[in-house]
Amino acid sequence: MFWDYYRMVEEGTKVSLEDFTSNSDLKNKVKDGVKGLFQCFLKEASWQGGNVEDLIWSFGKQGIFPPYLVQELEDLYNLVFKDVDKTDDRLLYGMLVRIMEDIEEAINYIRERKRS
Repeated sequence: MFWDYYRMVEEGTKVSLEDFTSNSDLKNKVKDGVKGLFQCFLKEASWQGGNVEDLIWSFGKQGIFPPYLVQELEDLYNLVFKDVDKTDDRLLYGMLVRIMEDIEEAINYIRERKRS
């Protein structure tokens, strides 16, 4: 499922900003992909509800996430994940690659921790 959402977001990276902002179907697909990626992260993190920022910071405090990833995820959460539908289209477009890479990296760190 992760890779399906990843590809949905990736579609937004293959067009210009102008094409992205003017194509509501593409924007909606990308936003659904972003929501899906974030849900994959929460599922992998075994999130039981509560404050997502506390979850992110707890992974940092436990040494699961390096400090830069904690800050990246906190930024993404506050700028995009809280309500992607209200995120400015230009801001969202500029962050698509960052979203894909950071969520993939976070999930990989969690999986690595679970294996050890």
